[in-house]
Amino acid sequence: MKRLIAAAFLLLAIAPAAPARGQEGKVQVGKLAPDFVVTGIDGKDFKLSSKLGKDKNIVLMFSRASW
Repeated sequence: MKRLIAAAFLLLAIAPAAPARGQEGKVQVGKLAPDFVVTGIDGKDFKLSSKLGKDKNIVLMFSRASW
């Protein structure tokens, strides 16, 4: 029984670290990122293609909530 509990705990601990399926491949250095739209914390939509050519560099940071 202890082995079963340990195996279940290990499986549950490792499962979130598995890569998500359906993601596109990584963007190669020097290539354009695919266009996307996200909603910011201010509630406004941000579309990548609307910023291209206006700014020299665009940095996108994703941070999961960690309370």
